[in-house]
Amino acid sequence: MKLPDDVVELWDDLIQQLPLPVRQSVRGAAEQRAEELEEQKAGSVGLDESVRIFVDATPPDLRANLARTLNLHGYDLADFEPE
Repeated sequence: MKLPDDVVELWDDLIQQLPLPVRQSVRGAAEQRAEELEEQKAGSVGLDESVRIFVDATPPDLRANLARTLNLHGYDLADFEPE
């Protein structure tokens, strides 16, 4: 699976906001989910979808760490939190 460059850049920025011990597991879970989604829809994952995937892959107690970086990219973390 080859993620679009804009998704890779965003994920690279977001991963830096997480503690080192969880970075690999979050990235791996996000990549796995993106791959599953690509297979389901037979197309590439969009930027908005990739944000949701990354937020979902991040442990709930660490999601607040993503807020500033998401804001810099024009996103609001609250839009991606479960109800």
